[in-house]
Amino acid sequence: MEELFERLRGYLKMDEEISFEEFSNYYQEVLDCFLTEYQDFDVETLIKARYIASIVNANAVSRAKREGPNAKKYKKMAEKMNFWAGALNYRLLENGLTQQQIDAAEEELSAGI
Repeated sequence: MEELFERLRGYLKMDEEISFEEFSNYYQEVLDCFLTEYQDFDVETLIKARYIASIVNANAVSRAKREGPNAKKYKKMAEKMNFWAGALNYRLLENGLTQQQIDAAEEELSAGI
């Protein structure tokens, strides 16, 4: 998860947009990580994972709104990342965090980028 988070930090600092192929590859790596490691995530990892899912979702939604050959693919990516953001949020709530604490932790991550 840490490597995925560091890559996201790099992407967020970029001035230009990454290609569909790079976006799709990153999305697939995130999805694979969630599918294989989700049950083992601790609270810190859940927060980072939720942040990643939220950012990938927002970018996929933005890209899906554009007319183009990959719009439908971006829409599907956005739907899956939205699902995962919700599942990760649920796990954080189940671990005793409040929504305000979750939001504050994400804001702290964002400020560090």
